[in-house]
Amino acid sequence: MPADGPPGPVSEKTTMTICLGTKNQAMYYLGMAGKPLTTPKLTGYGVGIRTAIVEMSKQVLASTGKSMMVLIKPAEHSVYENLVDALDEVNITKVPSYAIAVISAKDIDMLKEKGIY
Repeated sequence: MPADGPPGPVSEKTTMTICLGTKNQAMYYLGMAGKPLTTPKLTGYGVGIRTAIVEMSKQVLASTGKSMMVLIKPAEHSVYENLVDALDEVNITKVPSYAIAVISAKDIDMLKEKGIY
């Protein structure tokens, strides 16, 4: 979603992962769960997640010259409203590529460490 063009591999250097947790908070980082390229950080929805997306997008563009892909990973205990909020922010910030993905065990471990699982 959206699905324009052929599927293919996505570089971890251009992928922002947003994991939806409890307490109306999300965790985000650049890269993949096995080896995040930035330290996972917590944020709220609305202005918090929007700022994180904009800043990470600027960082990705400056370092790679490419646009950013966003993976949104809802956790078992996250709420639907937060998924809608995250999708809204991806659309508001005009991220060209995004997907809703299955959360990994490593992401769940990081959410637990942050106290939002």
